[in-house]
Amino acid sequence: HHADNSIVSSIPCVAELDVASAICDLNGHSDRRITRVMFLPRYESEVGQHGGVAITPPFVTGAEMNHTITLWSSFASGPSSTSTNATTAPSTAIHPPRRLCTFRLHSDATPPPLSSLLSVELCPAPYLPPVSTSDEIAVPSSFLLLAERNAGSMHALHFHTEWKADENAGAARTGAAPTAVTVRGFDYVATLNVVHPVFSYCVAPAAAGDATTTSSPTSLAEEIDVELCCVQNKAVQMLTLSGAMVCGGKGLGANYA
Repeated sequence: HHADNSIVSSIPCVAELDVASAICDLNGHSDRRITRVMFLPRYESEVGQHGGVAITPPFVTGAEMNHTITLWSSFASGPSSTSTNATTAPSTAIHPPRRLCTFRLHSDATPPPLSSLLSVELCPAPYLPPVSTSDEIAVPSSFLLLAERNAGSMHALHFHTEWKADENAGAARTGAAPTAVTVRGFDYVATLNVVHPVFSYCVAPAAAGDATTTSSPTSLAEEIDVELCCVQNKAVQMLTLSGAMVCGGKGLGANYA
């Protein structure tokens, strides 16, 4: 209640995930600060070990001043593992996500100080959805852009994605094209050099040439170039990232996770 006796509504917590402990156990560090959380609304993922139906998109978290980026699967809803009575309907529980992979950018200090906080945003990669299963169109993906404040470097961390197999038997018989995309991890990182360090930025995708593909709210079409409105130490300017600049970076081996 407020001082004027008005009632304040509370929002119940239906599920939680101890991200900090998982990251600390992985890296062996004591820094428990989570500095970034982003859900990936255009993507799906495999649900956790308990199965069930995804109730959220997959998401990424940043720790150690965003030097450690972790990709998580979706929160899922499914039968409770404590339901043992076969004569009654199984109860439903919210199952926590599982860690899909982790990428860590080297830092000279452990844990990194606040002054080394990286700016992290989600940037779209160019793609068009296939019209039919016979079309050889690259699977849609995106990348996380990590900007260093103390150096003129930006790192484009690319998502490893795949077309999701359609579980609908009717769609499989008719040869309908897949419409959902599964994110599985990170596959490469490309480092970009800029003249002035970037303190912060916002993503403003450049206009696409075909307006018909972007007018539909359900379309998966994305723009070819990505424009960044950057606040730098000596300038405020627009920077343009083309697909060629962020593709073909350094591949990530199986031991990065």
